[in-house]
Amino acid sequence: MKYTDPTDASSGIAALAGDAFLSLAQIFLQSLSNNSNGAAMDASKDIGGLLASATNLSLAIEIYLKAVLFDCGINVPHTHDLPELYKLIPTAVQKQISSAYAVLQENKNEVNEVKELVLQLSRSPLFPDDDPVLPQNNSILEILSRNKNAFMIWRYAFSALTDKSNTLLRYEFLHLGLIAKAIRGQLFVQLNLS
Repeated sequence: MKYTDPTDASSGIAALAGDAFLSLAQIFLQSLSNNSNGAAMDASKDIGGLLASATNLSLAIEIYLKAVLFDCGINVPHTHDLPELYKLIPTAVQKQISSAYAVLQENKNEVNEVKELVLQLSRSPLFPDDDPVLPQNNSILEILSRNKNAFMIWRYAFSALTDKSNTLLRYEFLHLGLIAKAIRGQLFVQLNLS
């Protein structure tokens, strides 16, 4: 069920906005192949889609976090810092989100081996040892910390190279998507929506 009560001009409208940004992020993700080589090739053919998806998914998470805070009666800071926002959520609510995230992790489709995409921006040649290592700690706080300012980073990815260095932008879409769904679920529980 989609939230449509126009009399609640706060968390409910934020839920609608978060859903819209999440939906936009998923358009690109649904176009990816289920194996890492195919997904990398698909992404390389649609860099704009990759940037838009990463931006939209991180913004959806930010909006869901802020809506949960607002609904809990907590002043919402003007920041894009995902772990900072998450840490402001009351511990009992964090535990509910964490439990929902754990269930989503257990039930994720193991057929899809692709968990992230890495965009390498470079003004110099890349070498095989530049290949990034997938982080092992996938707790909510750890993933949010690795994607602390993802909204700002991805939307300005075109300006990431300021010298002749290499820049790696990691889009951990699988776990970020599960986190978005867990926070969204908590928000909908708080708003008494199904």
